[in-house]
Amino acid sequence: MKKNQNILLVSHLANLSGAPISLTLLARGLMDKGYSVLLTIPSKGPLEKILNNKNVKYVTLGWLLGFVKFVFVLIKNDIDIVHGNTIISLWSIVIAKIMRKKTVLHIREDISKNVIVAKIAGYFSDKIIILSDEM
Repeated sequence: MKKNQNILLVSHLANLSGAPISLTLLARGLMDKGYSVLLTIPSKGPLEKILNNKNVKYVTLGWLLGFVKFVFVLIKNDIDIVHGNTIISLWSIVIAKIMRKKTVLHIREDISKNVIVAKIAGYFSDKIIILSDEM
């Protein structure tokens, strides 16, 4: 992957649980390596303080018109790669792929029994990160 690509990281929550914290650390690490990073959160929440402390740029999408705002964020920021942080953010991967963006989906949940979700994830994701071989 070349440097200076614009990466959009999509969080499904703005709280201080594991996935949003992990995503914040990923954002800071990518920034330290020279990537341009923007993170989206669905609503205001305690994660904002950590994002501000780590100088991670973010956009609050909101729940009602979040999908529409997401499309505008992709266009306005000339995003190259979209990283969905959980299966809950699969919607962002679908939209990004329709808009011809590279996609990475981080699956933290066990979807082994949900064949339809697994097929959708596989179809729309260029890369998938899975936490366990048993998923």
